[in-house]
Amino acid sequence: MDAERGGGVIVRERIDWVPPAQPAHIVKLAEDARRALIEHLSPWDARILGPSVSKLLAHRWRQKPEVVSAEMHEALIIDWIEDLGEFPAWAFHDAAREWRRTQQWCPTIADIRRLCEAAVADDRRTLRLIERLLAA
Repeated sequence: MDAERGGGVIVRERIDWVPPAQPAHIVKLAEDARRALIEHLSPWDARILGPSVSKLLAHRWRQKPEVVSAEMHEALIIDWIEDLGEFPAWAFHDAAREWRRTQQWCPTIADIRRLCEAAVADDRRTLRLIERLLAA
């Protein structure tokens, strides 16, 4: 079984589930839902992610700009983009907001990844199930 975390509970997904055949109008609805979910979950442009990450990290460095050189700051942003680029913009913004409101220290990439993964988990699971329904 494939387990995934979401919303504070463990959701188990049966990998042996085979959906029953569906009438044409249900298949059409499933195709529309699949397209909408793919768009909803699509990664965002790195040119937009960079400034958003920079803004999040600025909360940490606002009192001491001399701590990180411009070159180091750019290198850090590249790492964040590489490690978070698979997520949609809304997931990053939700994760950053959650972190700012609940934590007292600057996040690591892993901290924000964890929050992004949790944000998209249900939608990714739904997409997998719809794709299985369409493949049946």
